[in-house]
Amino acid sequence: MGLFDFLRPPAPPAPGGRHSIFDTGYPIRRSDWRQTVSACAGPSAVMQRRFQELIVQDRTPVTDLSAGTVRFGQTALPVQLIGCANNRLWRWGWDPGLHADGRLTGLADELRQLGELWESGVLRGSAHELTDRIRAADIAAAACVLTPRQYCCVSTEQGGGAVYCAVSGLPEAVTAPADAQEFLDAVGSALLHGGIDHKILVESLLMWNGTYYEWCGDTLTAYFPRSMQIGFERIGGELRIAR
Repeated sequence: MGLFDFLRPPAPPAPGGRHSIFDTGYPIRRSDWRQTVSACAGPSAVMQRRFQELIVQDRTPVTDLSAGTVRFGQTALPVQLIGCANNRLWRWGWDPGLHADGRLTGLADELRQLGELWESGVLRGSAHELTDRIRAADIAAAACVLTPRQYCCVSTEQGGGAVYCAVSGLPEAVTAPADAQEFLDAVGSALLHGGIDHKILVESLLMWNGTYYEWCGDTLTAYFPRSMQIGFERIGGELRIAR
């Protein structure tokens, strides 16, 4: 059996619709940053790829925080300030030292409250040293996925660092469920970054997608228009996609 194998017969209907893994009874440790990143990586990868192809294209984003927008050519979309990374230090948008307009920090404030509820140090602390485990791109990706609204991320260079913003007003073509090929591409893209919990990555993306799946031993079957089997193997006490 290969990494991902398509099977027949046709899929049964998918019950329940689309859900964030965090809104289900799934046994995820919300205080564990690695698990949080793993749960957000798939949906972020799907939406960011579409965002790049449909909206950004070959244009350089121009962020205007005074106007609260980012512009791609003639297209302007609203933004929220997620935070800034400079000299291996992450600072959330609500950090008083950034002197950000309060109208732009609603998302960051919401994530801080979520961090307090989940006892997540990364979400509730105003500043963090960036390491191989805590990366600015992961923080921004999680910020765009964790709330009920759908965001994509843009980053722009400023003062020797990077400013990360969440873009809203996205068309349905960016936020719609992924097809089977997009699912495979998103899983593969997320795994390239390393440090990902494979099982959480796959199940979270399927829940976000509204794709029904079931387990038989260490094999997961996901029901797209054609059924797909994903084999896992246990390594170091953790299920990982079998190679």
